[in-house]
Amino acid sequence: MQKRTSSNSIKTRIISLFDEAQNLLYPTNKIKTTKYNVITFLPLSILFQFTTYSNIYFLLVAIILAIKKISPQDPTVALIPFIFVIIVGVLVELFEEIKKWRNDTNFNNSTTIKVNTSTNEESKVKWAELKVGDVIKVQKNETIPSDILIIKSSLTNHFCYMQTTNLDGESALKPRELITLLQNKLNPLNSNNKKINIDVSLLEGATIEIELPNANIYKCNGSLSLKNKEKSYIQIDNILLRGTTLKNTDYVYGV
Repeated sequence: MQKRTSSNSIKTRIISLFDEAQNLLYPTNKIKTTKYNVITFLPLSILFQFTTYSNIYFLLVAIILAIKKISPQDPTVALIPFIFVIIVGVLVELFEEIKKWRNDTNFNNSTTIKVNTSTNEESKVKWAELKVGDVIKVQKNETIPSDILIIKSSLTNHFCYMQTTNLDGESALKPRELITLLQNKLNPLNSNNKKINIDVSLLEGATIEIELPNANIYKCNGSLSLKNKEKSYIQIDNILLRGTTLKNTDYVYGV
């Protein structure tokens, strides 16, 4: 994986558009929020129960009661409720894992429109199949499937609007705009002066240098360099974040 370090010591990710082989070095868009799998669930979920002090305390009490020389009581008095608590804890973990697995499956199997950069054709793909460097199209009221750099908006002012309720709880729409370098380059017209599907051939050989994924949803720094050496800087205002919803805009294209 290529990484560069800028003058401010921030490591960056280098994305080469139209170079799928290099971009395969990066993780896919598939998400996994579950902590266990079928094999590890039982031992690890039981072990997890002993991360709480109360369960450790009752385990020690049960061990002491099991030593007949120092305890006159029957150890089952402590073991039965202790085992019951552990079983309940494991079942709670199981239900949580099933819920997470279902949510992951729903997100990963959701579909979006991907642009074939060779033929300029559009087709539906699953979110989990998206890779770094793919060009996708998101339509009005759809959820953004991954963090994307805007390269085309249906609005003539090159803006679009997203709702970030799922990220920060705010319902107010936030404006995002196309970077200046691309504002007048990706608006192909047909003979009737009507906009047609985006022509991404201009982006062939382009590279995006951007900071590594992080938890800061209010800041992003990077740059887009075209093959002809034209360059434009990228800020958070040029990015649509995964989980947000596109509003008041018919569609956007993004990388």
